[in-house]
Amino acid sequence: MAISALLSALGFFIFLYALHFRHQALSMGPLPLRKALERAMARRSGVAGDIGDEIPKPTEEELLSEVDHLRRRLSRWSVGLAALAALLASSGWLTLSSLPALSYILIGTAGLVAFLSASSLLIRDILVLLKREFGG
Repeated sequence: MAISALLSALGFFIFLYALHFRHQALSMGPLPLRKALERAMARRSGVAGDIGDEIPKPTEEELLSEVDHLRRRLSRWSVGLAALAALLASSGWLTLSSLPALSYILIGTAGLVAFLSASSLLIRDILVLLKREFGG
C-alpha cells in the first residue's frame, strides 16, 4: 500500500514540476524559446557544441517543421502513456482480490504513468506558443 502512495506521489511531483516549467516557459515569451530550439537543432545536426558557439539561423519553415515534429512526438508519447496507465490500472483492479500487494504496485504505477502523460500534455502547450509565433 505504501509503494502505491509513493509512486503516485512521485508522479504528482513530476506533474507539478511540468506545470512550473510550462508556466516559466510561457512567461518568458517566444524569443528565448526560439533560441533554445535553434540551439537544439544545431546540436542535433552537429553544427554547434556549446552555447557560446555561433549558430546558423534556420529558416522559418525549418523551425515550423521542427515544432510540428516535436508536437507529434509528444502526442504519441502522451497517448502511449495514457494507454499504459489504463492497462496498469485495469490489471491492478483485476488482481486486487487475489494478489493485493501486486495490485497496489500496479495501481501506483498506473498513477505515476498517468501523471507523466498529463505532464507531456502540459509541455505541448509550449510548442503551440512557438508554432503561433512562427505563423503556423
